Amino acid sequence: MPTKQCSKKESKLKGKPWIDYRVQKMMKIRDRILRKLKEKRSAGNKALYMKFRNLVTNKLKKSKERLFQNYFTTYSQNMKKSYLPVTNI
Repeated sequence: MPTKQCSKKESKLKGKPWIDYRVQKMMKIRDRILRKLKEKRSAGNKALYMKFRNLVTNKLKKSKERLFQNYFTTYSQNMKKSYLPVTNI
C-alpha cells in the first residue's frame, strides 16, 4: 500500500528516464518565469521566457538523445534488448 500519492506531473516524469534532476530544476524555473509573464506582460519577460523555454527544450532533446545513444551502444550486440526502449516509448 503506497504511503504517498503521486501527482499527475510526478507520475509522468517517472516514466521518462532522460529527465534528470537538472532538467526538472530548469523546468521549474521556466514555469516560474511563465507565472511572472502572466502576472505582468512585458517585452523583457516574454523574451526571457522564450529564451529559457528554448533552452529547456534543447536540453530535453539532448538528454533523450544521449540516453538512447548510450543504451544502443551498450546493447549493440543483443538486438532483442536494443529494441526494448523503442517499443516502450
